[in-house]
Amino acid sequence: MTDTPADPKPSSDELLVDLVREALICLRLERDTRANLGGKIVGLREHGAVIFADFADASGTLQLKIDRSVAPESHEVMRGLSVGALVKVDGKMGVSSRRKTPTLEVETLAPVSSPNATAITVNQIELAGGRVFLARLRRRAEDFFLQRSFVQIEPSLISTRWDDAGIEPLKVQYEGFGMPTYLSPSPLPQLRSLLEASGGDAAFAVGRCFATTYRDETSSAESVVLVALVGATSATSLTGVLEDALHHVLGDELTAPAEFEHVRENGWEHRSPIWPPPATAKDVSVPTIQTFRLDEISTVRTLSFAPAKVIRACLPGRSTIAEASYVPNKPTSGEGTIVLHLERMVPLLRDIPLYQLQDLQRGASQ
Repeated sequence: MTDTPADPKPSSDELLVDLVREALICLRLERDTRANLGGKIVGLREHGAVIFADFADASGTLQLKIDRSVAPESHEVMRGLSVGALVKVDGKMGVSSRRKTPTLEVETLAPVSSPNATAITVNQIELAGGRVFLARLRRRAEDFFLQRSFVQIEPSLISTRWDDAGIEPLKVQYEGFGMPTYLSPSPLPQLRSLLEASGGDAAFAVGRCFATTYRDETSSAESVVLVALVGATSATSLTGVLEDALHHVLGDELTAPAEFEHVRENGWEHRSPIWPPPATAKDVSVPTIQTFRLDEISTVRTLSFAPAKVIRACLPGRSTIAEASYVPNKPTSGEGTIVLHLERMVPLLRDIPLYQLQDLQRGASQ
């Protein structure tokens, strides 16, 4: 750990994260990271003026270091807690000097009330909380596309062949097949094969999107996504389906995030930024649908039909939670793809009280 006291205000180069998984990813990338976490103490080791604690939230585990010389009040609070306590902690990420263990050097620590208190939110409860809401979002997304007569498939994660251009698979060292195997980074090629074989025009799958690189502060290399493919559509129709899908998935009374109050009252704001998008493109003040023209793709792939487009749904202060792409292959229609980043939507629900989660577990709401 560094001997320099951490600045409580993040610098412009620091990322502020609130999930253990995000903190660990940033640490591997050598990013200066502050973390504001809520979770559970699962182990304790006291060494005089320094207490080490194993800490877990819905996304992973890491070590806490509570040094009396750095945070005397937090050290005193920690001495009164035991394994199983729910706490909120804030500090700066680093690694321990001896074992190089990922460690949060705590600056503030406070216990939270019992798991039955309605004030405790999804990120502050037992480990399964976020995954329960992710499963709910998945069910609602599946329901939406099934109601629109999309054919659903269960995609394979591992394949012995890969012939889809433009998507790079991850090679897997698995001897069971007796040949090289690949981890699919997206179910899209399997959806396209289904439409080509069946003659249908709409299909979807929920899968895990795998990437070889870190993407952003809320999605790691493995992320749950819903991918839908439409064989013949228009850009306007595709945008409408994207908006309707988000209303269905996030707009119900039980799990509606605060950002959707604006959508209900005013709808989405529509913008057409330049491509490639600048770094600030996702920094919006109201829920926004961004539509980018891809003229350079159109001249290569679409025989100079109307320009290809990328459509993104952004919420204030969030990553893109849904996106679509439109590539025209006829004068009046083209192929459309919709991606709902379900895992990115879970943090939107962080302020939902625990009693609503308990309602979900009891099956009180569909």
